[in-house]
Amino acid sequence: MEDPSRPGRLVRFTEERVLPAPVQKVWSLWTTRDGLESWWSPEAFVMKVEELDVRVGGRIEFSYEEAGSVGKPEWQSEFQGKGVSTSWSGRGTFLEVDRLKRLSFRQALDFGPRSSPQEYRMAADFHAVETGTRLVLTTEAPSTKHWMLLGRQNLVGQLDRLARVLASPTPS
Repeated sequence: MEDPSRPGRLVRFTEERVLPAPVQKVWSLWTTRDGLESWWSPEAFVMKVEELDVRVGGRIEFSYEEAGSVGKPEWQSEFQGKGVSTSWSGRGTFLEVDRLKRLSFRQALDFGPRSSPQEYRMAADFHAVETGTRLVLTTEAPSTKHWMLLGRQNLVGQLDRLARVLASPTPS
């Protein structure tokens, strides 16, 4: 058996969830600025979508900032002085856009001065089911320490946050 942590190999993680909402609603949370900003950041982070062009070859650019550091430049400076980033950015390109069925994209995440950008691919497959939408997420990434430790956890966290947004009452 090959060693999955061997440099140059890709690791693949797949997670799925049935969400209690129609495909159109789930799709809109993936394809609009407001939708993505409502759920696609890690816990305790704020996301800002800077560019979103949902078409094959279209771009996505965004940034995350640790929620406790928002509007606190002295706190940000202290951490940055120690080489610890309180924010990071990502940019990517849509590879497939099949409306209400499939999105796939390639992205690079920049975690700051202590790491090189982490590249990965993700596909989101949307399936209408009786109780809502079955969403299947698949990520392929180089077998770096980051992805080996956090790959599946990242997918589960994304699905958890998306489910919470869908379960929360819509503001009137």
